[in-house]
Amino acid sequence: MRQTIHFKLFAMVAMCSIFIVGASERVLKGSKGDKSTKGPKRNKSSKNSKSSKGLWYEDDTVVTLVPKFKIKGGMTEQFVALLPKFMELVRANEEETCAHYGFVGPTEDGYVICREGYTSAEGALSHILMVDDLSKEVLKYADMVEMQIQGPAEELEIMKQYLGEGTITYYPLSKESLRSKRMW
Repeated sequence: MRQTIHFKLFAMVAMCSIFIVGASERVLKGSKGDKSTKGPKRNKSSKNSKSSKGLWYEDDTVVTLVPKFKIKGGMTEQFVALLPKFMELVRANEEETCAHYGFVGPTEDGYVICREGYTSAEGALSHILMVDDLSKEVLKYADMVEMQIQGPAEELEIMKQYLGEGTITYYPLSKESLRSKRMW
């Protein structure tokens, strides 16, 4: 199973698009109401996470995936044509777990990176499984040349359990990392 999920992670090339999906209410305002859905973690004792006037930031708990792809020669049109399908899947299924999602590129030399963030490792892994079939199609047109996963150390450990370490570079967030509470 680990190898299957590892392949699925590398297959998620097209799960990004030139659009950025806005963060869900759960990501912006924290987990309220239904406690069964995992939202961003909040350290209630930290002055960074208190909701007092003037504090524009909170602890950063997002798990970020950053796959980098090299589009195969003459395949840019086919690659880009598949991206909206990934956006449709994200918009329809990941309101509670997706913080941001989008492509950067392609560059003049055919590189594309995907910027995608999730409220937890479970959200990121769920996404990988959801886009599996479409990802396999995208890999006909591009090769994944690098994969980074960034986030809280405890969330990275969950990712490692399923994806292994192999060719993935894991970057743990420093304890003092922060993010804005607001969207612009």
